[in-house]
Amino acid sequence: MVFAKIHLDFLVEVMYHKYRCKGMKLYRKGRSGLKNQTYRMTMLFDFYGEVLTERQKEFFDLYYNEDLSLAEIAENYGISRQGVRDVIVRAEAVMTEIEDKTGLLKRFLRLRDKVSAIEEDAAAIKTINYRQYDNAELAALAERIAANAAALKE
Repeated sequence: MVFAKIHLDFLVEVMYHKYRCKGMKLYRKGRSGLKNQTYRMTMLFDFYGEVLTERQKEFFDLYYNEDLSLAEIAENYGISRQGVRDVIVRAEAVMTEIEDKTGLLKRFLRLRDKVSAIEEDAAAIKTINYRQYDNAELAALAERIAANAAALKE
């Protein structure tokens, strides 16, 4: 079993260095987080997309959400592939800088995980109460906790 863990840790380390993937680093540390660059960028776009210029929004959306290549976008707009890439990289930099300063996305993800844990705990309380105690007050409290957690998710 120790060999398997060492082997897995080695593979994770190699993959992290090979792809420079933050998701693998987060996986290795056992922390939840954003697993890949595309997901991270689309989440940043959802949070901070309104601060981008119209052109940045358009190119970013086509590249990340519509899955068009840089060459396809460049051909559609009559500019170079590098020009498209420059616009997208600037958009990524703007949104990443805002996230680094505000941390809203990071807080949102942390809150989402905690709310899910609260919902799971409320369900466990309901189950234990049903099987062992059948206490109406405990059932009502568990139901209220679950309802409040669901309201936080909206």
